[in-house]
Amino acid sequence: MKMNRWLKPIVLTLSAVLALVGCGAVQPVSEPQYFRLTLRTVEIPKSAPLSDMALWMDSWTASGLYLERPMVYALKPDSTRLRQYHYQYWTDPVPAQLRRRLADRVREARLSDTVSERPPEVDRRVRISGVVNRFERVRQPEGTWSAVVEFELKAENTSTGALLVRRSVTETEPANGDKMEASVAAFATASDRALAAFVEELRVALSKAEPG
Repeated sequence: MKMNRWLKPIVLTLSAVLALVGCGAVQPVSEPQYFRLTLRTVEIPKSAPLSDMALWMDSWTASGLYLERPMVYALKPDSTRLRQYHYQYWTDPVPAQLRRRLADRVREARLSDTVSERPPEVDRRVRISGVVNRFERVRQPEGTWSAVVEFELKAENTSTGALLVRRSVTETEPANGDKMEASVAAFATASDRALAAFVEELRVALSKAEPG
């Protein structure tokens, strides 16, 4: 009995799939993994604030891939080609995580009594914003991994339009191992160095600002 022409392709496809299963060639689908930057213990001192100006932590922006949740990587340091992992994601977009992390550092530094993610309803306020230009896991020539971050951070007096601080910084931190958790810890370390330098510059700028 001859097989119908429309059945033949289906039978051939099923046969190929069964053969692959029998050979163990079909791999199980990887389970998605979710990561966040290593949490820090925030300790706010009871000392008086440096400035009476309210600090407005405005939303961060990012270019291209860094607004998305899949983690970004490059296979060599000077690569112009970036890739996204298919099963490794950030719990929240990187700009949102960095904004919260910077807000914690500003509170710890006691720069002001008012550190808000919404525009404070006062005249004397400073708008703080950031841009993520790089945030990627990079494989080094020797086969190890590093976290590379690049931010542009800015603080401006909204009542006068004066620019208090503008800082562009790039930090690289080697990962302590090949696992993704090690790279996430490296991202946190590199980010903290960049944020700490900005907070120090902001502290100096606020200390020089004229009192209200």
